[in-house]
Amino acid sequence: MTWADAANEVLKRAREPLKPSEIVQQAVRLNFIRKKRQANVQMAASIRQDSQHRFFSIGKGRHGLREWLRGKKVTVADLAFWILKSENKLLYYRDIAKQIEKLRDLGKTPDIAVHVVLKNGKAFKKFGRGTFGLKSWALPARLYGDFEYATPSQFWKIPSRLSRFLSAARQVAKICCPYVDKSTFQTFISRIPKKVETQLIVTKDVQWQNKVKAGLSGDLLAKFASGRRLITRRVDELHSRFIVIDDMSVCLLSADLQTDQQTKRYQYAYFTNDPKITKDAIAYFDGLWTNGEVCDLEAEARASP
Repeated sequence: MTWADAANEVLKRAREPLKPSEIVQQAVRLNFIRKKRQANVQMAASIRQDSQHRFFSIGKGRHGLREWLRGKKVTVADLAFWILKSENKLLYYRDIAKQIEKLRDLGKTPDIAVHVVLKNGKAFKKFGRGTFGLKSWALPARLYGDFEYATPSQFWKIPSRLSRFLSAARQVAKICCPYVDKSTFQTFISRIPKKVETQLIVTKDVQWQNKVKAGLSGDLLAKFASGRRLITRRVDELHSRFIVIDDMSVCLLSADLQTDQQTKRYQYAYFTNDPKITKDAIAYFDGLWTNGEVCDLEAEARASP
């Protein structure tokens, strides 16, 4: 496998633009390539050589697949979000339009088209005259920190609050849930709007085969993922349980997103949009995400005996 082929396979699994160093890290874990000196430089060079056919560049040194640009798989809002996230600074809307125009036809008035998307998009905020950033960079209008707890007799409290929390996502939902089962997808993650990108981190599960037999089948996962932007990675020895919505609010959990854990036991959930807690949770999640191994739960379920 060539380095460009390895990058292609990694990005297909990641479904988001990555830096060459991140692509190398995933390619090595998947045994596509062997790590060597100056691997990041070689990967970047290989991607550039094949940029006209398979890859595109966006923001500060991130690369994606050109196949994403076909049809409506990736919207103008997605591209603007990736650019701002990569640049990590406020940008003038015309500068954002220039970057997007290299990748997609924006019509006769590209500046206006991008300005409308930024002005109306739930993930964006106007910080100055013609200058935009991500809404998560601004302090929320109302700070809150709500502690919820449930008992077996009050089994509905946390699932009900989680439902409202997840359904409020507009751009990206980051979920750290070590162990999943059928209800994780049907009862909880299904609350997230389909257009929202969902990043799910799990860990190795010794009960996986039993859960597949109990309904977590490849067919169920395939049906669930249809029309959704669900990406999954695995981290060993994971014990953290939390959710970040649109990089703006956080829910810290005592249990996994499974019906039997959330409804039959004493559990708690802490919801907050405190800027410091949110920032720290994002940094923690992104670290786990970068170090995690890309995995395909549907394929693993189908391969389960």
